[in-house]
Amino acid sequence: MDSPTRARFAWLGLLVGLSVLGRQNALLFAVPFGVAVYFALAGRLRARERAELCATFGAVVALCILPATLRNWVVSHDFVMVNSTGGIVLYTGWNPEANGVYGRAERDPARPGG
Repeated sequence: MDSPTRARFAWLGLLVGLSVLGRQNALLFAVPFGVAVYFALAGRLRARERAELCATFGAVVALCILPATLRNWVVSHDFVMVNSTGGIVLYTGWNPEANGVYGRAERDPARPGG
């Protein structure tokens, strides 16, 4: 990174934020990226400047996700950042009957008596 600027980190935050709206697991990229950049720029920038760049990145990611989160709150009265399919998708892939091919699990953990 030749010249790290707030504008570049804002653009990067926008790209990651929009990616999160498409695939919620992209959010897992944000925190490790911020930590890695903070330490990678240690020899070039002061701690405050590095923190400002990481904060800019994080704030823009959060601003991208905010409309979806607010909409989910208004509609369902539940805090859901992007979507609520993560649990069932995880269970579908890792349940005892999973065989590597997508399919409906025989037992639904979300329903009593499943």
